[in-house]
Amino acid sequence: MQRAVLALLLVAAAAGVAHAARPTTVTNSAPGPVRPRRVIEHIDAMYDQRGNLVGGDFDAVSGDSLYWKDYYSTSYLKSSFKDQNPAPADRTAMAFQDNQAVICMDPIGDYVYEVYGSTMRRFSTTTGSYTSYSLAYAGNGPCGTDGRYVFVPRSGAPTSIDKYSTTGSYVNTTTVSYSATAYGFAVANDTVWLTPVFSGTPTYYGYACSEFTGGSISSADSLPMPSVGGSTPMNIAWDGQYYYVGSGGYDSNPFFRFYADRTLYTTGTVSSDCRSVMCMGPPRNDAACIAILAPADSVDSGTTVTPQAVIQNVGTAEGTFDAWFAIGADYADTVSLTLASGETDTVEFAGWDALDLGTFPVACSTMLSGDVDAANDADHDSIEVVPFTAVGEHSGLPTAFWLDGAAPNPTTSRASIRYGLPGPDEVRISVYSAAGTWVRALLRGAQQAGHHHASWDGRDARGRAVEAGVYLVRVQAGRFNATCKLVRR
Repeated sequence: MQRAVLALLLVAAAAGVAHAARPTTVTNSAPGPVRPRRVIEHIDAMYDQRGNLVGGDFDAVSGDSLYWKDYYSTSYLKSSFKDQNPAPADRTAMAFQDNQAVICMDPIGDYVYEVYGSTMRRFSTTTGSYTSYSLAYAGNGPCGTDGRYVFVPRSGAPTSIDKYSTTGSYVNTTTVSYSATAYGFAVANDTVWLTPVFSGTPTYYGYACSEFTGGSISSADSLPMPSVGGSTPMNIAWDGQYYYVGSGGYDSNPFFRFYADRTLYTTGTVSSDCRSVMCMGPPRNDAACIAILAPADSVDSGTTVTPQAVIQNVGTAEGTFDAWFAIGADYADTVSLTLASGETDTVEFAGWDALDLGTFPVACSTMLSGDVDAANDADHDSIEVVPFTAVGEHSGLPTAFWLDGAAPNPTTSRASIRYGLPGPDEVRISVYSAAGTWVRALLRGAQQAGHHHASWDGRDARGRAVEAGVYLVRVQAGRFNATCKLVRR
């Protein structure tokens, strides 16, 4: 049964709010759109954005709300409107394992994560279900996520931050200059934030998520958040306009809001011990070139090749962007595409004529406005154009399609696959495992009549060396379809 979503879009100006001096005027809270698709079906209560119970038997997760886990409750995610003194209501039953744990929400609100020892739980705000994953190392309580990875301070080694996929696969460990406490840890605005103290006037220190590639990060690379008073600092939330910081304790605690430049905006009170502070942020824009499929490592002069690349939207929202492909100094083509979050596409570019002999650089790059990770934008390769020399027994133009077996065979390095076309045709050459699993495309493009060859260096579509074994090379041209075996040692 289709359920409606009711949200009261209220803008509240709390009495007695202290605003930091700033040359521009900013309203206390700006409502954003409620997303109808985010319906929680398993809750039989409804709240407005101030956390007041208003009836009904449905609920919605909205970008206009703050969320946190209360110390006293192991089974509910708290929620409230983003006013100056948030008063939470029990919102979503989540059955968390530990009342001390600090949880985190991905930027678009699809999942909430909790780490308890060596177990990570991923809770779906859409279905109300959760999945548990085993971690390589035990955590010390908190976690943070940018939607692509989950960052977890390691138990017993608070300067070691372990990085995992969102399904618990270990990626790497990075050492930071400041120890991550059991509570003062979060990911907000694509930055990992942590504070080295529990009380007093703690300061958060931030490191860009993209810096967590293993090794160590110096304190000189950190970005400070101004010191704030109060008791134990909890994690930081970011909604695309403001940072939110709550303090822990057992009753009412200080609550701070900062501008994007980390200048204090307002100070208030949160009416409970918020073990975590979370809210939805803006979409993460990130497009990546995963692999170059064509041209292959070498082609005969005179060959026309259709360049191909695997492009993926690794952001959190649908994106429209350009993919650019270049070979040498004289060829470049751009294709525009739209991909949903996580979607992958094999993109074909305009044909390239291999006329000049020599080795030429090959590059493919994505161009997305607001892309947050330039490191995955481009992939690079090279192509060698070699003189065409026909095999002795295949002199002159072929009178029929033919395919020679791969040579050398068996091989431990590069192998050549030679074939002939009696007329111009669209040619596809691919490598498969003995079980029929696709490994790599060697060629896809139009070719003229004549004797041709393709080569394979024993690597898959991602550039990784394949295991020793039997592989199948399939050549397709019009109705012609032939396969030869190649053994790699």
